[in-house]
Amino acid sequence: MKRIALLFLLGLCLQVSAQKNYQRGLVVLTNGDTLKGWIDYRNWHVNPTSFGFKQDSLGDNVRQFTTTDISFFQVAGDKYLKAFITKDMLPVDFGNLASDSAENQQTDTAFLRVLVEGPVLNLYEVYDFKPHYYIQDSTKSYRELTYKCSWDEVNNRVKTRNYFHSELIAYLTLQPRYDKKLTHQIEHMGYTDKEIAKAVAALNGLTGQSVPYVSNNNKKSLSFYAGAGAIYSTMTFSGDDPYLKAFDFDWKTTPAIMAGVELFSVRNFSELSFRLEVAYSSIGYKTDNLVKRSGSGTDTVHYEIKQRNFTPSATVLYHIVRKEKFRYYIGAQFAVNISRYPANALTAKHQYTTYPSKIDNYLQINNDWPVVNIKTGAIINRRWDVSITANVWGSSVKTDLMHNTVKQYALWLAYHFL
Repeated sequence: MKRIALLFLLGLCLQVSAQKNYQRGLVVLTNGDTLKGWIDYRNWHVNPTSFGFKQDSLGDNVRQFTTTDISFFQVAGDKYLKAFITKDMLPVDFGNLASDSAENQQTDTAFLRVLVEGPVLNLYEVYDFKPHYYIQDSTKSYRELTYKCSWDEVNNRVKTRNYFHSELIAYLTLQPRYDKKLTHQIEHMGYTDKEIAKAVAALNGLTGQSVPYVSNNNKKSLSFYAGAGAIYSTMTFSGDDPYLKAFDFDWKTTPAIMAGVELFSVRNFSELSFRLEVAYSSIGYKTDNLVKRSGSGTDTVHYEIKQRNFTPSATVLYHIVRKEKFRYYIGAQFAVNISRYPANALTAKHQYTTYPSKIDNYLQINNDWPVVNIKTGAIINRRWDVSITANVWGSSVKTDLMHNTVKQYALWLAYHFL
């Protein structure tokens, strides 16, 4: 059953990646008309060439837009502008480098993601198999910032050329105030959206004018949450102990509290999120009138365990449904119960004597023991999180004589502080 559950979880994650994800947005047609509605936003890593659009979020009338139909669109905090560009298509990954003298230019009409808009330079990004960054000055033409990696056949080594450093510094020298600190920043930055956008925004700021738009390139966000729930739990034993062989506790319900932080991606991979969480619970197990018949008579046994758990965990979640105000997820959780036992006592009343036997700390129960769970739930209005956690594996006793299995199901209600 454990293997089936894990295979089901993996298969489900692989089959739902093509789902629709309509979010509020707007498009500007090539004739200048503006349409507001819902765009099928796929958290694009590679710049889109087309997308679905509908003006009614509940309707089925979907229009497919391409670069032929529109000149601009905006969705999920990102702006995309249609432009005719020339791209450097030489690879930059070390496994496929071309020779130092190679050239490969390609023209394209593409949707450029807007990174910065300002009085000196606008900055855009196109990603196909590698990132391309374009600047636009007062001439309104698009110029690719040049970054090349090639194989130097003469010296038998990789050659990297950061031409984009000097291309940006050329605009810096034209400003009324020359910023040496910004020059140093540009000379040492990498070819990434975060570093280049930060430098271009700072360059625009030297004019003393406001920078009207800087995209949010922080692709990861944190969400703190806290909540409470109820845990439904049982414990069963197996082994050769004369009292606890084939012994099990009845199902018990106990309240619990938890708090944590969720790491998720605003763009590109928002279907996945990761959680670090801590929970606290206190549960008591006990049973009466367990009778053990032996050659010496019948014993009536009372056994009680009180357990307090502090449980840190790590969880990976796949968001199957990803709507603006509703998300449904499923995932796997690995946790460690850090447990303390105020009670761990067995009392046996013997048929042959009036005095019962009481043994404290009867079992050697582990203070720290791992748990594997499957978790599923829904986030409503981006804040309310209702979830169920089911135990796949967990054991707190494992000796040569005895072994136990702990089964737990938990219902949680949490609130995300956005």
